[in-house]
Amino acid sequence: YLWKENEDFVGIMGIVKKENQVLEIQHLSVNPSHRHVGIGTKMVQELKSKFLEFTICGNEQTASFCEKCKGLEQNIHS
Repeated sequence: YLWKENEDFVGIMGIVKKENQVLEIQHLSVNPSHRHVGIGTKMVQELKSKFLEFTICGNEQTASFCEKCKGLEQNIHS
């Protein structure tokens, strides 16, 4: 998924659908000039709001960031 603000693409997120209604965030990146203003958190929260029936979690690389985003599963699914 791409995240766009105004006319600029400022973030990207890759997800994988796992078994048992789980979406795993494989990678998440925000343009360096747009970091530290909450875009990554907004991206994760938007994903959660669009897929209410799914559990959203991170993999080994994204789990620590996902833990910072309220309302997400804290555990890593493999």
